Amino acid sequence: MLFVKQFISIFITLSLIVQTCPANSSTFTTSNVNINNAYNIAKNLDSSYLNKNDTINIIDKGLNDSSNYTNIIANTINIASNIHANNLSLKADANNDKNIVAIDSSSLGGMYANKINLIATNDGVGVNNKGIILATNIKINASGDIINSGKIKSNATTKIKADRFINKDNLQKTEINSYYAVLKANEIINYGIFNFKFLEVYSDKFINNSSNLNLANAVIYSNDFILKNAKLNVIDNMVLISPNIRLKNANLNIKSAHIFV
Repeated sequence: MLFVKQFISIFITLSLIVQTCPANSSTFTTSNVNINNAYNIAKNLDSSYLNKNDTINIIDKGLNDSSNYTNIIANTINIASNIHANNLSLKADANNDKNIVAIDSSSLGGMYANKINLIATNDGVGVNNKGIILATNIKINASGDIINSGKIKSNATTKIKADRFINKDNLQKTEINSYYAVLKANEIINYGIFNFKFLEVYSDKFINNSSNLNLANAVIYSNDFILKNAKLNVIDNMVLISPNIRLKNANLNIKSAHIFV
């Protein structure tokens, strides 16, 4: 099969509405793309194909894609407007530079979909969200840090995995709200609002500082559990497994708890 290489611009700014057939998918990338003699894109797009220092910017009227699957692949992705999609996937590696944010959503940015999957493979800050992430199911996976100072909301599942996860200043009404959530990180620091019906936490260090933690059911595994200047509300049941539990100016309102040290 004959392949020719088509070069797509190394700097892309998206502000458009995409209308596609219901079964189709849309891919926006700064990659070199192989197109065969039937004018079909070869199904081998991944970060190894990306041109270095390439960026996709979502601005102005944003991106409204009616296809079933929307894929955005670049070294860095900046979101300063809304993305509306059915199933949305973003992947960035920031050219493996820990000083560059791979996926950066400003306070003007928003992602709205049935499913949202964010992947950042660089060290440093992989995902920085100051806007709104709203979906039925949300998955955010970063090799480095995930920083949320906006809102992450799901009426089903939210799964977050990172080296460090920070839910920032509650003065900005930072919030993560989900029916069922799984948080996995070496370090989890919460200054904002956590609202979960069911929560699972797996961390080396969990710090809840100056913010209320509202839980219905929770299972927390952490080598170091710290609650400072905050109130812990558990309306049903909590299982806390930690060899080191530190409470400082903490107010506990727990219906039922099983604590293992």
